Amino acid sequence: MQPDLHLSYPAILAAILIKAALGALWYGPLFGLAWNRELGSRPGYHPSGAVLMRARLLRIIGMVLTAYVLALAVAVIRPSSWGGVDGSPASYGFLAALAVWCGFYVPQLLSRVA
Repeated sequence: MQPDLHLSYPAILAAILIKAALGALWYGPLFGLAWNRELGSRPGYHPSGAVLMRARLLRIIGMVLTAYVLALAVAVIRPSSWGGVDGSPASYGFLAALAVWCGFYVPQLLSRVA
């Protein structure tokens, strides 16, 4: 039995845009100076246009991958994908995020500790 997956591409796009806006705020006016200080960059340093564009492109690719994989995880965890009855959408979002975090990020963190 295969799941019947339906992804909401406008929701994925909205997640990408919200993450980009929050990231710009977080690493800009809120904590940009502290972040640069922790990275060890000199005050007033501005990367070249090519370096900045490459970094932005890589960040966008990362955001697209994260949002898409999380949307797939939510779709797979939802019981209606498998012919069951759905409950609260927030619970499936939480369970999918927890599963992705435990499956992908925790092993990286454990390898750093080990």
